[in-house]
Amino acid sequence: MLVNYYYPYSLSPQRLDKHLASGWFRNGNMLFTTKVLCLDGEMYNVINARLDLQHHTAYAGSLRKMYRRNFDRFQFNIQRATITEEKENLYLNHQKKFKGFVYNSIYKFLYGENVSRLPIFDTWEVNVYDGDKLVAFSYFDMGHNSLASILGIYHGDYAKYSLGLFTMMLEVEYGKKQGIKYYYPGYVLDKPSSFDYKLKLGVYDFYQDGKWKPYAQLTIEKLSGRQIIARLKDFEQVLIKENIVHEWRYYPYFSLGYFQDVAHPFVKSPIHLVLKDQSSDDRYRIVEYDVEKEQYLIQEVIECPEYDFILHKQDKTSDGFHAKQWQRVLRYENKTKDAS
Repeated sequence: MLVNYYYPYSLSPQRLDKHLASGWFRNGNMLFTTKVLCLDGEMYNVINARLDLQHHTAYAGSLRKMYRRNFDRFQFNIQRATITEEKENLYLNHQKKFKGFVYNSIYKFLYGENVSRLPIFDTWEVNVYDGDKLVAFSYFDMGHNSLASILGIYHGDYAKYSLGLFTMMLEVEYGKKQGIKYYYPGYVLDKPSSFDYKLKLGVYDFYQDGKWKPYAQLTIEKLSGRQIIARLKDFEQVLIKENIVHEWRYYPYFSLGYFQDVAHPFVKSPIHLVLKDQSSDDRYRIVEYDVEKEQYLIQEVIECPEYDFILHKQDKTSDGFHAKQWQRVLRYENKTKDAS
């Protein structure tokens, strides 16, 4: 599946190691995997990254200078995670820098919407101070042999100091001192993005087909998002030949379709073709490509205005196709038709 969610009620350090090594991320008080991500009007392929701390070499010259400068300029501590009003204010001021869905508080970011569930992660923090003023902080989870970076926040007035990168470097150095084997900074994308700063920390391995490998060994054309677009392009040629009016539509809310406990069968495809002459004002016929089953599907879908409150709107085009974006959550209305 493009997206998987897992809600463990407990999680030992060893189990966290195994999940991280299998491509899972933390989201709130749960774990998930995703193969694609929709940001800023584009669909990206997600590529998990990790740093082998046992073979981590010295930082490049400019990065080493930044680390030493900040090490001497600021004070810092590393301790178990806390949530304070000062941190919440920094988080709220930093939110505009985030991509995609954003929780409105640190508590929800770390522990999710269900306040009745106990925290299952061993979460720590790095705090960076300029005198008595908190100017940056980060959260990370500890496993038995792994450390996973979760969130980094810094004060906008201190942007020139690269404090987001500095807190990650402090996490790396802490992990090395603790004898940790792997550092997980989250993911990068298959195209240049704001996530690329993570790659400055060292030589990473990347996760594909159940294995960790150097970037040069990744098979980019096999990434799920690229396969979906390639196959839909093939199908589009059939539509053009048959003079069937259609348009590309980008759907950033596709991950809702993979939740197990939702009332409606939400649409699962991040991008698809809308058959315009077979659609009406309130019902739409779309062509999807199921990359796992290698199958084209024709689906009838409707919009769900009752879910407008959860949307995070974007307004750019997708992957160069000038694809319009759905502004509402979609659900399937009728039975699937195989279009292969």
